[in-house]
Amino acid sequence: MLLRIYRFSIVINLLAMLSMGAGCNGSDTRKSHDNGKEQIINMENLYSVIFADPGRTSFINAKSNSGGKVGWEIPLNDKASPPFSPRAILVSERQLFVYSDTLLSSFNTDGKLLWSRVIRSESPVGVAGGNVYFRKKDKIDLLQGVTLAGQDIPGTFWLLESDMSCRPVYILPLDGDFLAVSLCVGPPEGQPPVSIPYRKKYEAESFLWSDHINGTPPLAPLYNASLERFILFAQEEIIVYNAAKTDWQAEVFSRFKYPFEKIIQAGADKAGVIYMIGRHEEKINFVAVSSQGEELWRWIGGPPESYPSGQPPVIGVDGLVHIPSGRTLISIKDGTVVREFPIENKSINYCTALADGSILITAEDELFRVDSTGKQIYGLAFDRKILTPPVVDQGGNVYVATADSLIRIE
Repeated sequence: MLLRIYRFSIVINLLAMLSMGAGCNGSDTRKSHDNGKEQIINMENLYSVIFADPGRTSFINAKSNSGGKVGWEIPLNDKASPPFSPRAILVSERQLFVYSDTLLSSFNTDGKLLWSRVIRSESPVGVAGGNVYFRKKDKIDLLQGVTLAGQDIPGTFWLLESDMSCRPVYILPLDGDFLAVSLCVGPPEGQPPVSIPYRKKYEAESFLWSDHINGTPPLAPLYNASLERFILFAQEEIIVYNAAKTDWQAEVFSRFKYPFEKIIQAGADKAGVIYMIGRHEEKINFVAVSSQGEELWRWIGGPPESYPSGQPPVIGVDGLVHIPSGRTLISIKDGTVVREFPIENKSINYCTALADGSILITAEDELFRVDSTGKQIYGLAFDRKILTPPVVDQGGNVYVATADSLIRIE
């Protein structure tokens, strides 16, 4: 009943208006609720959510001297179980968090299993403030939090707008609160879906702010923590919110139309530049815009089929942005191609940029590391397809996962 009151309140507020938004990279000191108390902790979230950070930069602020030697390979489950089929590997301090559609497992960097948790089907997973968050398996309207050691965090973490007619399509855990987007469908029947972006404290039963947008978002939002901007991709436009608002009404920083016919992927850097890949006149268009919508540059590539939609633009060092185009990784600076790295007979799936300028590339069952000049350092072939974006730990060791195994490359 409480959730329905919230939705009714949003509609009333909207009618009234008509009638008159850490995960961060790098070492940081931050507050966390642990056993109901705030503590100051020091931690290193190298890869806090899938594609590294809330801006989906696919950049890890760490260097690597890995030479292409497999250090170890461990099973993700026993042989009698169905394949684990991981979606991503997250990295915080000296721990790895591997999650699938239904299971989250934590390992240390020596490959020892520390703990596992069953999660709600297709739940997002994120590391923030020394804790790991995911949707509770048996509760449609609750988040679950555990410490890095695997201890349950006490308290009730409400998901608002989550019931039989609304479902969260995006959740981003932060240190003391979280951002989310829920998609609501009817009643009444025949009405278009409604998206509700919002921010709230974990244990609060009300919003810090929320909005009400018609239609289904074509792409997950982005969050710029340094500028406190939440970038929502609506059906007809991009809406940039002031994510720092603390009253019920959302504040729009800017809104602008898409610079092409259809958006495919996007990422945002710390300076506020949004990099978008889209389809326009049957060509891939890679466009950089400011957070006010001003176009900074545009690169036009081949047919849309050449771009794997699962990988956002990779925002590297020295102003370089990398995009996979079929079997080639293209490196672009200010709208101009500066180099290309081709791969024989394999299409690129995922890429990760590192602080030393090198790039990790997965292409089906192969892993490559390319240096800052585009020269191959090594290539490794496995007998199974790699399913996760490649990541590194603080020591520069590389990790990937197949359907059943977690692999470390030194």
